[in-house]
Amino acid sequence: DKPYITLNDYKFNKKGTPAISTYGTNKVGEVEYDIRLDFEGNSTISMCFNNMQDAVDAANDGATITLCKDTQQTGVKIEKSLTLDLGGKTYTGKKPGTSTDEKLNNQVFHLGKELNKENLKDKENINITIKNGKIDVLGTVASNGLNFLIQNYANLTLEGVNLDGTNLRPSNEKGLSHVLSVNQGNVTISGGSIIASTMSVNGAKDLDATGWEATEAKPYALDVCYFTDCRDVSVSISGCEITGKISYSFENKVDAKDWCKHVKLALEDVEGEYTFEINNGTTANKPGCTDVNITIDGTHLSHDNTSGKCGRCNKTIPAATAAE
Repeated sequence: DKPYITLNDYKFNKKGTPAISTYGTNKVGEVEYDIRLDFEGNSTISMCFNNMQDAVDAANDGATITLCKDTQQTGVKIEKSLTLDLGGKTYTGKKPGTSTDEKLNNQVFHLGKELNKENLKDKENINITIKNGKIDVLGTVASNGLNFLIQNYANLTLEGVNLDGTNLRPSNEKGLSHVLSVNQGNVTISGGSIIASTMSVNGAKDLDATGWEATEAKPYALDVCYFTDCRDVSVSISGCEITGKISYSFENKVDAKDWCKHVKLALEDVEGEYTFEINNGTTANKPGCTDVNITIDGTHLSHDNTSGKCGRCNKTIPAATAAE
């Protein structure tokens, strides 16, 4: 049982857990594994897993994790720079039986480190790329309580990823669900799709009838929100299809006039049926046109569309809805 190989601080033993494979393969003997880990700086061997969190924990910065089969797994936390290649497969989230990390009780992926007042000066950048595949959740009791596909605090690149939140549960208290929630970092999305939940509160109650307070579902395809204890937010999306509501917000204590300094959203060649909700939580301090840093195909968006022109650039703008 004693470890006989140590690689990148990960020790594995003679029982073959995790399994070592020829570099670039997910097969050991006659056994094919769900997940392959290729270390940064090592082209001699690969390591194979059937659990995504184990692969993430073993990876070094810059490693590539490849999904080799469709899989159903519980939540994953990634707090290091790496690439997750979905390999054209589907990662389906399900509820963990028990989790020592409460963040993973309602999220399929938790990316990056959430800053707070104590570590706000921490300049560590975590760069994560997810590409080529699909992330969704089960439409059964096995996914009760999953309200997020991705909660992001990293610098994130999504390439050709279909985020299907159709079966995300509305939360018990407020009825909220988020396919992609961005509270920090630079996010670049190209191709793929973002689809909001279509599950009603009654539909969720049918699966999990206990502890419900919410009376209506409030699903979001994309949530872009700035918090004073986090780094600035910049989200650029191109060639993607979005179905559902886009929330653009900042916490109440942020002065509206400083809005555009901290949070940016740019959409280019984005298809689908989507609407905006612009809100900072208070009616009195609602941002005006000059405080909202949203562009669609290079044209500024304002929630105050009485004139049909943007107060900043005087271009004709699409309408949006400001939440009261």
